[in-house]
Amino acid sequence: MKKKNILLIRRDVHHYNATDIRAKVFKEYMRGKKVKVDEFSASLKDTYRQEIVEFLKQKLTSKQYDGIFAVTDEYALVAKEAIGVIQPDLLKEIEIIGFDGARGSKESRIKVDSIQQPIEDIVKEAVSVLIRKIKGEEIGNNYKKILPVSFVKAEKLMGE
Repeated sequence: MKKKNILLIRRDVHHYNATDIRAKVFKEYMRGKKVKVDEFSASLKDTYRQEIVEFLKQKLTSKQYDGIFAVTDEYALVAKEAIGVIQPDLLKEIEIIGFDGARGSKESRIKVDSIQQPIEDIVKEAVSVLIRKIKGEEIGNNYKKILPVSFVKAEKLMGE
């Protein structure tokens, strides 16, 4: 089913970074697909998690989102847990996707659907660049390498 009303969750930043790029490209892509995207930016304060929860409490009663994209898995998980408390039935209707797909350890499960970065390839590229710098090669200050990402489903616990 095509999503029609998406919420983008992000956080204010001190300087332009990867999460800003994710948000920008996501909005551009959705605009091209003619999908409406609302945006919520939590502050840099330590209370940012609660800000996300409060925003969802207000918006879920007056405006229905059928999808949420968060620029990190953490923000997606905060949204998922908040909706689970606010209106648990909505978890069946709202698709929530984060970005990272990282695990705290090999034994940790992925708790939210996510766009997963290729961690092993990122490490290999970082080591390659480091070796090139050690050998005296010139690497530009704004060096970037775009690596392919993949979609991963949340891993459910028994009984979920």
